[in-house]
Amino acid sequence: MLGQIVTAPSPAATLVTLTLDDARGMDVLDQYVVPVHDDEFLLLPEASADVPPAESRTPLQGAVLEAGTTYNVVTKVTRTSDDDAAVTSMTLAYRVGSRQYTTTSKLTYELKDRCV
Repeated sequence: MLGQIVTAPSPAATLVTLTLDDARGMDVLDQYVVPVHDDEFLLLPEASADVPPAESRTPLQGAVLEAGTTYNVVTKVTRTSDDDAAVTSMTLAYRVGSRQYTTTSKLTYELKDRCV
């Protein structure tokens, strides 16, 4: 799972897409948002299918983020081979009113067989 913490602008934002930039060696299985409470951040690579709990997940496309609230934007991926996989950043497209915007994370993700 790859994650990015976002805080919704004012007024509320509607999520359009989340793109993995320069991704190699992986396929996207699912994308969703999870509200973050009390600055808790939960994203464990070894997490089971029910972490975070399914009832706290909202499908990413069309999700409405209330102004000023914080969310974990999550992409569940799988490697397509035994080779290393990577993504240079994630770009989130969202709408506020009739205007569409994008924001790009500064995180790079590498998926390997073991930590180095």
